[in-house]
Amino acid sequence: MKITQMEEDTILKQIRRSVQKHATGRAILVLLIATIAISLLLNVSNVSFGVRALTAQSDGLMILDSRFSYTPDQVYALLEALGAAGRQSYLTMHLVADIIFPVVYSLLFAFTTAWLLHRLVAPDHPLQYLILLPFVAGLADLAENVSIMAIGLAYPARLDGVARFASLMTTIKYGLLPIGILVIVACSALLVWRHITI
Repeated sequence: MKITQMEEDTILKQIRRSVQKHATGRAILVLLIATIAISLLLNVSNVSFGVRALTAQSDGLMILDSRFSYTPDQVYALLEALGAAGRQSYLTMHLVADIIFPVVYSLLFAFTTAWLLHRLVAPDHPLQYLILLPFVAGLADLAENVSIMAIGLAYPARLDGVARFASLMTTIKYGLLPIGILVIVACSALLVWRHITI
């Protein structure tokens, strides 16, 4: 069933309004704590599916999620270097924490942007659609994770097309996240400037 332009606009508006409605200081704080906790679990702790353990298991190769882009050959070089146990840990990472993480950080960025924009522009101002930007990055991250899981499950069979798609999703993720952060920084700076000059 084809979605018309009007229906698409309505869906985006509903998502935007839902975020605006739930973007409270308390929700942002909870999401911030969850984002930090998951980030520490994945990047700092010594759990078997964390970045440290996986990097050690692959003799120093960066996991795909930490790279801006990669080729199919680089994907399979990493999977080979990880070995059976490392590949299982990498799969566990994507099945558990790295599925939850994009949802949590997307909501954090979206809620923070909505909270700031609420104080800067009218609720229906076109700039309010910046609230949706973190969800695009989060969806790209989820698509990357699902693709990497599919590649890992099919190993040693090669899925080069899926590997290229995963790399594209990784690039989109890393391309959009800094823009989302810049939006938050710019809105925060403008809000501070308004308070100083009033």
